Amino acid sequence: MILLLFLQFITVNTLLHSKKVPLLNMTDHRVNANVKIYSNLAEIIQPLGKLPLEFSSEDWSEIRSDSITLIGSNVNITQQTITEKKKSLNNLQVYVRSPSSSKTETKFLKATMIDENRNLVKLIDKDISKEPIFLTVQSNEIVYDEEPSQSKYYVNFTYDTRWIEIIVSILAKAANLTKSWTSNAIHSLGRETSLNSIR
Repeated sequence: MILLLFLQFITVNTLLHSKKVPLLNMTDHRVNANVKIYSNLAEIIQPLGKLPLEFSSEDWSEIRSDSITLIGSNVNITQQTITEKKKSLNNLQVYVRSPSSSKTETKFLKATMIDENRNLVKLIDKDISKEPIFLTVQSNEIVYDEEPSQSKYYVNFTYDTRWIEIIVSILAKAANLTKSWTSNAIHSLGRETSLNSIR
């Protein structure tokens, strides 16, 4: 009975803590990666693909950027660069709530984004002036024709190696593990089974 519980614990533990799962890299090719789940981190180990590595904003927020490294026999990393690239919204055509709008009638005017950091726009509101006016507006008063692009993060390495196969290791925030317990009775002997679910 104790041996069965021990073997079941090892099986569940092995399945949870070292797993090969297919992950998508940014070029949408499936890559098999090892994922090791610890109490507060998950380590993702996969073959190094094309450099630079590319991450979306959503993925980047889950990654410990100081943990991205290359692993291999005699790998000597001489430089690592992390770059954030975001398409500027400056000079983009947007719609903003007109200053002459009332509580009962909302009017939107076409405007040009001048400074996205301050939400400064240039527009012509004939009810106010025939000349362009510049306004700083609240972000919830800006309407975009299309979804604004999110930042992308790029990690590049300069390295020397004699080894052909190099892998990349990344630490990410761990998945939420919740423990639940069930009891099963077999031949009038009680057996407790541990189940873990990953969210």
